[in-house]
Amino acid sequence: MRALYFLLLTLFLYSCADEVTFRENREIPSEGWSKNEPAVFEPVIKDNSKLYNTFVILRHDGRFQFNNLFLFIQITDPAGNHKTDTVECILADQTGRWYGSGLGDILTMKMAYRQKVAFPDTGKYTFRIEQAMRVEPLEFIKDISFSIEQIDPK
Repeated sequence: MRALYFLLLTLFLYSCADEVTFRENREIPSEGWSKNEPAVFEPVIKDNSKLYNTFVILRHDGRFQFNNLFLFIQITDPAGNHKTDTVECILADQTGRWYGSGLGDILTMKMAYRQKVAFPDTGKYTFRIEQAMRVEPLEFIKDISFSIEQIDPK
């Protein structure tokens, strides 16, 4: 009975999920994430009449020494216009308990970046993400992903 309940719950959640338009991952070198080595993502937006949610997904080692991570995210639209955001990713509570999930010492954290975004133009956008911490290189970040999900109009 439990297995049937779990299966029905999974199917329900899957049917309500937003459609993933873009998702890519960039592995961080084992020696650490340098400020001079941003993760660059280049999604192509084909439909500018829809709304999207964007996410940054981090995988980090449990030995990461901070409870947060600051990022600079530079967006370049198809016309070449730039906009830069400073984003704080809260990874743990004040007691040091990680918010991410995972097995062993590797944790994954999916953080909302921009929600209900309408991309004004179709074409290639560039998202350049660099770590903005005061540590160089920043150790124990394993990889970073960027995801764009079309909002389900239901």
